[in-house]
This record gives sequence, structure tokens and C-alpha cells, in this order.
Amino acid sequence: MALISLRQLLDHAAEHDYGVPAFNVNNLEQIQAIMEAAEDTKSPVILQASAGARKYAGESYLRHMVLAAIESHPDIPVVLHQDHGGSPAVCQMSIRSGFSSVMMDGSLEEDMKTPSSYDYNVRVTRTVCEMSHAIGVSVEGELGCLGSLETGEAGEEDGVGAAGKLSHDMLLTDPDQARDFVEQTGVDALAIAIGTSHGAYKFTRKPSGDILAIDRIAQIHARIPDTHLVMHGSSSVPQEWLEIIRQYGGDIKETYGVPVEEIQRGIRNGVRKVNIDTDIRLAMTGAMRELFAKQPSEFDPRKAFAVARQAARDICKVRLLSADFARLGDEVRAIEAAGADWLHFDVMDNHYVPNLTVGPMVCAALRPYTSLPIDVHLMVRPVDALVDAFAQAGANSISFHPEASDHVHRTVHQIKNRGCRAGLALNPATPLTWLSELLDDLDFVLLMSVNPGFGGQSFIESVLQKIRVAAMHIDRGGGWCGHARCRVCGVWRTRLSERDRRVAHPRRARTRRRAARVIAGISEEDTRMQALIFDVDGTLADTEAAHREAFNAAFAEVGLDWYWDEALYSRLLKVAGGKERIQHYWSCIEPEEAMGAEVKETIDAIHVIKTNYYAERVRGGAVPLRPGIRRLIDEANGAGLPLAIATTTTPANVDALLSSPLGIDWRKRFVAVCDASTASVKKPAPDVYYAALRQLAVPAAECIAFEDSENGLRAARAAGIPAVITPTAYTAWQRFDGALLVLPHLGDPDRLMPQGMLGVERRWVDLDLLRSLHAH
Repeated sequence: MALISLRQLLDHAAEHDYGVPAFNVNNLEQIQAIMEAAEDTKSPVILQASAGARKYAGESYLRHMVLAAIESHPDIPVVLHQDHGGSPAVCQMSIRSGFSSVMMDGSLEEDMKTPSSYDYNVRVTRTVCEMSHAIGVSVEGELGCLGSLETGEAGEEDGVGAAGKLSHDMLLTDPDQARDFVEQTGVDALAIAIGTSHGAYKFTRKPSGDILAIDRIAQIHARIPDTHLVMHGSSSVPQEWLEIIRQYGGDIKETYGVPVEEIQRGIRNGVRKVNIDTDIRLAMTGAMRELFAKQPSEFDPRKAFAVARQAARDICKVRLLSADFARLGDEVRAIEAAGADWLHFDVMDNHYVPNLTVGPMVCAALRPYTSLPIDVHLMVRPVDALVDAFAQAGANSISFHPEASDHVHRTVHQIKNRGCRAGLALNPATPLTWLSELLDDLDFVLLMSVNPGFGGQSFIESVLQKIRVAAMHIDRGGGWCGHARCRVCGVWRTRLSERDRRVAHPRRARTRRRAARVIAGISEEDTRMQALIFDVDGTLADTEAAHREAFNAAFAEVGLDWYWDEALYSRLLKVAGGKERIQHYWSCIEPEEAMGAEVKETIDAIHVIKTNYYAERVRGGAVPLRPGIRRLIDEANGAGLPLAIATTTTPANVDALLSSPLGIDWRKRFVAVCDASTASVKKPAPDVYYAALRQLAVPAAECIAFEDSENGLRAARAAGIPAVITPTAYTAWQRFDGALLVLPHLGDPDRLMPQGMLGVERRWVDLDLLRSLHAH
């Protein structure tokens, strides 16, 4: 996927209510770790380079490493962002180097140490906006100085940071001034000052409202609701990595970062970009220190880089998921669809256990995505304060550890009084005698097979006997799992009421029945193919030749000597969108001219002319449907199988193409027609597929999509829809990894597929073949 702009990504984040971590990169291993984390979580990502990073690695090295990352992870939308540009000239250099987004930090003068005046900030930021917006590059500005409300000092990183003591007014962004700043400059995103700072030493204690002004975010967002807010200096400084660094010879004093829960509050109030650097550095440093301490004879730096990369990847995955409630919601839906009985939340507080994880806000954010019971396991001390918060956030059951409560009986009844099921969690070394005093009051018991805290621990064998003893004491239902290889005598779970068993078991029974039918080869109504979704350009008809001819005709009409031959146009198809292709080509051949102020208007005018030529070319059936398309649509209509269109071309283009071969009432053949008027974001973004799925009211996994390009395949896969690919001459060279099937066309009785391509007998694609493919 080509680079996208910051505005594109943050607009999508605002529409879908999530935040995007922006990770600072300096070397190969950091970029690999971030991209692997993004791949694992199916998340877009912002890679940003500070002046220090560009000096350390070299701008050309950084740029080409990012290009390699995009090539290696083609499904991940990537923004390449310049962090803390000190002047318009620096921003211009970054734009020429290929950055798709720049930050003009006018809060400081060009030396990046002296706090500037408001007028200076407005002037230089407006200059960068005018220069950047003309060529589609996004701009982030900054208002207020980053620094500590505790000390009045700015944290310096990579040479950026205000010198001397700063007043509270300088350290906090004024909401009214923010509105004026945006109106005067036109920035796409605004970094605000709320008490965060660069570096590891952000707070000397766990931050509260007096030193971290999260509430100010909502005030600023209310003034500038259409401008995306940015939190700088937002690493959480994980305490477990500080301990590892100290354990293996490091000397880092006590310090605290921005809690994940506070970042999530910020996202709920308009923050869309969250800058993270220190967390990655701490994780990589800790991992390397530990390796060399445990293996002092090791001298291969690749071994150290490998463990550092793994540590960085793990922390990036956590940060990506914690910022993206919608992505978590998709995961929850997948869990529910797989037959889970409930969702289990492990809540850790960096006190009772060393980790720090999700809080009530995440629970509340996920509640709308599922009807499953949410089971919250509190590994925190004290407990009582969080009981009310999680109950209000939508938890159905809450368990806690008796060691973490001063009054265990009171806590149990506090949970029950909030309408939740109450459970007691017992560590491997916690005696079962707690149950003798509380059994009649409890709804369930959670027996830990490892100690609370880090993942990757070994199973503690003595817990097996503990489960057996507990099972004998609690004779109120439950049962064995029945799995012949289960070592935990049935992974025993107690449900204390008949109502619970009636509610919980039907889903499991349905899952077992479904598995049995799959094994037996029996089809099931719930899981068979229930809809087909078609792309338009290149898929329903080979329109790319008509598009290319229309582009060339438009260029000639406006007096340009441009000509796109088939080879060039094939490469340009990697850029999604006609206007975007013109912009990309112009920037490649005449970069200086392509930065002019009137470029957008010129491109818009060219595209209007091109669209008119294209409509004339395809109207009246001049561009026929591809083999098998009409036959398959007729067969689906006859069988009552719902059809949809998912394209980002214009409604006029779709109508011009289909009115002749399918008739003027062609829309009646489709349950949903989603086009550029439905979703403005181009493929490979999955938005248009999500729109089609909403109108079809069919799960993604129960559809099949038809596409002709790599971008289309990525869009379908991102939406969770299996796809059949029929490339054209323009897209045949692209990669189609993960496609259900790749064919030259769908075939017809008078246009047969090559012998053996679909098996011994089949020579064209029909509904029976598609159902078989879908089932397997």
C-alpha cells in the first residue's frame, strides 16, 4: 500500500472512534517491530522520525527502510510523519523526501529551545499548511510547550525541549486560543500541552489531575471538534521494564508515565494521535540488558537485536490495541462468533501485580459490541473502588483475590449489590479454607494455575490436586469437560444455579453440533454462503482500458503532453483513486510544479473531463461484461441469493457501465449498491465493504467477494470476506496472497476455462462451485 496522509487516517479514526499510536523510529529493528505489531493487530500505523532520528540514521536510510516495511506489509496503511519540524524549510525538505505528513512545531523558535510568541507560531505554521496542503500532505501544529506541571521544566529529547522554567500558562494549551490558532493556520491536527513531556522522566508519582490535565482535552475538543488532537510525550513507562533494567545493571530513578487509562480518556474526548517513543526504548534496552547478563559470553549483536525487537513488538501490540476500541470490538465479535460463553478481563494495577492493563473504560467501550457476559478478574489492591466502576461499565461478573481486600465478605456483597455475580480468585498458594467461610455467598470460584502477573509462566502442577479438592467441596453442578486429553480433570468450572446452566450451555451445544456437521460433511444453514459482493471496475467489466483512454484524452484536451501507456498505467493502478493517480504521477515527473497552490483545482478539472470521456466510452454497452458475470448474476437472482456492489467509483460511472448489459433497472438485482457516495475512502480501506455488509445484514465470513486487484483483495480481507480474484491485463502482475481462488475469468459455456483449472469436470464458476469453495 502506498503511504497515506495523516488526515486520511485520523479522519477514519474519528469516524470510528479510535486513536492511533505514532511510534518514533530510528533503526531497522524498531520499524520491523512496529510493522509486525500492526500486522498482528490488523492496525494502521504512524511511523514518525524526529530530527534526531534523521541525524542518527540518515534521511535516505529511514525513507527506504519505511518503503521496505510497506512492501513487506502491503495490507497495513502507513503514514510517514516528520516529528517536530523546527522551520518551514525543514518541513519542505521532509516533503521532498517523501513524508506524507509533517509537524511544524512553532511553539519553539528555530533553535527548538526558546519558547516562541503566539504570532510567530501562527505565521510559520500557516506557511507550512499552505505549502503542504497544495500537494496533499497533512500538517500537525503545536500550541503550548510540552513540560512538567510538577517542576515547570520541559523534558528534552533529540534536542527538542524548551529551556528554563515555564509557567503554567505556557504548559497548558488555552482552549479559546486553540480555536483561533486552527482558524488562522488550517492545521489538520493539533498537539496540545496538558502536562506531558518527552523522555522517561515524566512524573515523580502516579499522575493525578494536578499534574496531568486530561480534563483539558475535552475543553479543547469542544472548541475545535473538526481538528484532530495529538498527545505528545505519552509513553506509559512500563514499570516492569524499569525493574528489569535496574535488575541487570541499569540506573533509572523512580519515574512514571501516562497511564493507559488516561490515554483512553483522551481518545474518548478527541485525541486521535498518541506519540510513543520511550516505551519502545525501555523495552529494547531491558531485553538486551537481560540477554547479556544471562549470557555474558554472547557477542553476536543480532541475538540482542532479536530479543529487543520482540520486546518492542509486544509493547507496540499492547499500545495499538489499547488505542483502538473498534479493533477490540472486532476481536470480541470474532470470539462471540466462535462460540465463547463469556469474555474474561484480566485487570492488573501495577501494584498488587507488576503489570498494568485495561480498566473500566475499555470494558465500557466493548460492551456495545457484544451480548456475551463480561467476566472481570480484578488483580488489584484495593478492590472496592473498582467494583463500582466495572459494574457501571457493563461487567456481569467480578472476581477478586482475598489478599487484596481488607473486608472480603463486604467486597463480595458489594459486587452482588451492583447486580453482578461475585467470585473469589485463589492463587496457587492461597489455601482453600477461604471457601469454608464464603461459599454460600459466592457465585463462582476462579483457581489460578499460575501466579498473577506476566504471561509465559509454567503451569503449576499442584493446582491439579487443588481443583480436585475444591470440586469435592463444591457440590452444586458444573462437571467435567469430557476431553480425553484434559489434564485438569475436566477443566472444572462451577455454575451455581440452574439458570446459569440454561443460559450458558445452548451456545456450547450449538458449537458442538456445528463441529459435528462439519466433520460429517453435512452443510448447515448458519454457515453456508449467503451473499455475493462484486467490485465494478475490472471485475464486472474490463474497464481499465477505457479509463486509460479517458485519462489520455483529458490530458490532451487541457494541453498536457502526458501519455499513459499500458505498462505505466498498470503501475499507477497501485495508487487508489483517479485524482490520486494524477497527483502521484505529477509529483513523480515534476515535483516542484506539483507543489503549487493551484494543483488541486487543476487535478479536479482534469478528472471532470476524464469522467465525461469515460462515461461516453462505456455508455451503451461499448465495454461488455466479463465472461461469466451476467450468467452468475442471473443464477444468483434466480436462486434468491442476495447480491451487492462494493466499489469506490462514482454512481454515474457505475450506472453508465451497467445500464446497458443489465437494463436500466439493474439496481433491482442488488440488495445493496455501495459506491463513492457511500464510502469516500478508497480501497484497500475496507469501508465500502463494511457498508455493504451493513445493508446485507449478513456476516462477513458468509459472503464471497469478487475483485480484480491487489487493493481490492486487501479491502475484502480487511473486512473479513473471502475473495475470488479475476485479474485483468493491467493487474495480472500483482500479488494475490490469501485469495480464495485466482482465475482469468469466471467462464461461460461459450468461453470455457482451461481444462483442469476448476477440477476434472468444471469449466466455469457457478453457485455450486462457490458454495463448495466457501464450505472448505
